[in-house]
Parts: sequence; structure tokens; C-alpha cells
Amino acid sequence: MDLLPHTPLARLSRQQLPAHMQQAWDAALALHGDTTFIEVFGQAPQAYDWYLHEFYRKFFYSGRIERSVVELVRLRLANIHGCAFCNRSDTLAALAGGVPQAQIDSLQAAGAWTLVAGETVRPLRIRRVSPVVEAAGQARDVVLAAAAGDAPLAPGLAGELRWRSTVPHLPPAYLQQIDGRLGAGVVRAGEPVFVALPHAQAGRPVAGDWPLQTAVVDQGRFALGLRAGQTSGAGVNGQ
Repeated sequence: MDLLPHTPLARLSRQQLPAHMQQAWDAALALHGDTTFIEVFGQAPQAYDWYLHEFYRKFFYSGRIERSVVELVRLRLANIHGCAFCNRSDTLAALAGGVPQAQIDSLQAAGAWTLVAGETVRPLRIRRVSPVVEAAGQARDVVLAAAAGDAPLAPGLAGELRWRSTVPHLPPAYLQQIDGRLGAGVVRAGEPVFVALPHAQAGRPVAGDWPLQTAVVDQGRFALGLRAGQTSGAGVNGQ
């Protein structure tokens, strides 16, 4: 079965591509087996060179933004516009950039977007995600609209944005910083232990791969020891 996309533009074979694009073709084939992007761009090698060197690398890889954030933005854009080649490439790039698999799964599985304003619940859809990331706050703009077939949103309507994720997240209130590392207290062998979470960010939920039955330290979590791996006595609530 052919799982590769059927493009409206003709695709060139490897032999028809310029030498430098043949190298890109070989790299894509070795990376994930999809060479569609290179074959279509073979119709316009100058456009490919501009896109790759003057736009893509300068825009995403200027070094001004942390790589893990850049890779998350690229992957989310690929999730939205649906390019199969981009999704394959950007998923692997995100993993290489230090983004945990759980966070990638969460990003790709997010759905059931709703706006809750008092008693009003409106289903939403994502229209556009801005690729511009504000480095200090690690934020990006998302443009939302009413779900297809639903009435437009009233101007000025405000409320709480909710979405569904299949990946468990630890609420930011449970994060502690010990020895310069963010993490949380969990119960292991009946004792509270601090576990560092390398990809945690202060004030943000963190995707995790802990079993759902993991007991997380709640009461007394601020009394966790001053060194990673050491804790003082603390009450425990299973979360």
C-alpha cells in the first residue's frame, strides 16, 4: 500500500535532481523514508535553495531561541497544516532537540478545544499558530475560531480555554526547585523522594510518563530536602 502523498505537482526522480538535492533526497530516505518534499521542490531548485538557506535556517535556527522550543513550534505547525513529510521530519527533530516523547505525544493528540465562558461552552478549532516565539516567556500566538458549522464567536467573548490530552501532566503547583533543578516529590518504597524533571518549566504543567498510580507528594511538599534524592518527612497524597 502506498502511504506517501499524491501531490498535484509532478515529482522528479532522484536521477533528475541536482547533485545537492540528491544528497537531501538520500538523507530524507535514510531518516524516515519519505522523499516527497525534495522531489516536488526539484521542479524549482532555486526556490528550494532560498527556502532552505535564506528562510528556514535563518528563521528557525538563528540561535536566538532555545532549540527545544523551536522544535515544538515546528512540530505544532506541521500538525496543523498536515504535511506528512514535515510531521515525520519534525517529530524526529524534536526528539533530537531534547523534547521528551510524552510532550510530543501530548502535542499531537491535543483535541476537543473548547472555550468555557460562564455557562457557555463553545467548541473551537485552530486557524493559525504564529511561528514567532517570545523567547523570555516561551509563548506563541494561537488564532482560534468557532468550530466548523457553528455560529461565529461573539466579539469580546472571554473565558477559559480547555483542551483534551491523552498524556498525563503534572500541575505546576507540584514542581519544586532543588539544587537548581525542577522536579517533584513522589513516593518510592514508602518514602518521599525528589525526582528531577529535566524538561519542566516553572509555572507550566509538565508532561510525564509516570504511571497513573504514582503517589505524588502533596501535603508537606515544600519541606522536601535541600538536595536531590534527600527529603524530610512529608505527608503524602496519591494524585
